[in-house]
Amino acid sequence: NVLCLEFEEFSFQNQKELTHMVHKLTKKLKTRFDYFFGEDPEWFDMQHELNAVDRLEEMVGVTQTMEGLPFRKVTSKHGIHGGQFAALFKNYGENSVAEG
Repeated sequence: NVLCLEFEEFSFQNQKELTHMVHKLTKKLKTRFDYFFGEDPEWFDMQHELNAVDRLEEMVGVTQTMEGLPFRKVTSKHGIHGGQFAALFKNYGENSVAEG
């Protein structure tokens, strides 16, 4: 079983788009793998989606922090190397955790 996702499905510019992205991907996962999860899986509730948004916002902040560091530097929690993926989050909106 495979779930194919396009890069555009992961792009976002602000917190509202991030929340919408998480909701769409959660719905897509549930639809595609419904037989694995059953009729009403607990982890598809709204609080779990909000937790996912919080984790992704934290990761954006860490990524921005790591941007200027050498590649050999890595965060143990997120596995993000210095310089890695910085361009993906460079223009993240004003509601970003990293920006306050």
